[in-house]
Amino acid sequence: MRKFHQSMNKNFASMIVVLFGFAGLTQACIWDAKTLWAEKHDHPTLAQAILHPKTEKPDTNSLLQDLAKFKAAPNTNDPMWWNNLAGTYLRLGQPQEAVRILEPLTNRFPNDYGVHANLGTAYHLLGRYAEAEREIRRDTEINTNAHFGLEKYHLALLQYLCRDEKYRFRHLYVDEFSLPFVIGPPRIDVALRAYANPPSNENQTNSEGPSPLEIKLDKFMRTYPGEPLNGDLVWSLQNLITDDAPPPYRQKWDLSSDPKLDDGVIYMATLNPQQPACWTMLGTLGLYHRDYHLAKVAFEKAITLGSIQTPILKLQLQRIEQQISNTRRVDAPTIFLLGGVILICLIGCYWLFRCLRKGSAKI
Repeated sequence: MRKFHQSMNKNFASMIVVLFGFAGLTQACIWDAKTLWAEKHDHPTLAQAILHPKTEKPDTNSLLQDLAKFKAAPNTNDPMWWNNLAGTYLRLGQPQEAVRILEPLTNRFPNDYGVHANLGTAYHLLGRYAEAEREIRRDTEINTNAHFGLEKYHLALLQYLCRDEKYRFRHLYVDEFSLPFVIGPPRIDVALRAYANPPSNENQTNSEGPSPLEIKLDKFMRTYPGEPLNGDLVWSLQNLITDDAPPPYRQKWDLSSDPKLDDGVIYMATLNPQQPACWTMLGTLGLYHRDYHLAKVAFEKAITLGSIQTPILKLQLQRIEQQISNTRRVDAPTIFLLGGVILICLIGCYWLFRCLRKGSAKI
């Protein structure tokens, strides 16, 4: 049994190692002919894409040839021609050029999914999160199943990145998990079911200035940025999360019950390998599935990347270590008992074998 658990943990650890190897640039969701072909043919499941990724660098020569081909045969009345052109610039690492091409097209082709998706991607790559959120929100309005049902995770991430530092400290980008994340293991799945519904927007205003709880957390963040949260601050954090208005995407989707939750979280982590929020959410997904080793590695990666949530993550790591220790203490007598049963069975089989041999000898 222990070998089985170790094998599973090694598999999850290998997933993390694979994710570590991705290129350092933040990416997002390009939409062009190459994307459509790749997602239909190369990625039958996103889990397989994570475990066996293609890590080669873009073929610059091939992309430059594509660029020349598109420019040699312009079809300016076809939005897909523009998307292929902009997508090529994005793949070449030139998002500013993609912005220059696409910005005038939002009025010319207001209902074209690709124009908004690619422009949102270009803004994201440039760190212009509010503008990126606007375009990605528009593309999910045009196509609710955008990027095979995963674009809503891009929208959720952007709506998180648009917020101020204090909000980002106490929330996850998949906001349904924010309160369960603070509550922590071992019952994050139970906490998620209890707090899945978004809080009411009533009486949620900061017009009267920061509350005492906000002042307390703000002082902690400024004074002890690297220390784990204590119990009193965890209580304050839970109250503030409950009082916060939910992000806009929650009016349309409940990602906690989305059948593509795992795919969406992993997808965002692979496309944004230097974004701590993605690693924190990946670790929280590990907690949700009760794989504490996966969660531990992901949280440590988020801290290494300079996560604003380092104090919460350090508290989570303490909890995870305790949970792993408790599991080992439970496993030890179980394995000892199982070993005893197996030993008794072996002795019984040996005794039966001896009896059968004696009986056959008398015959």
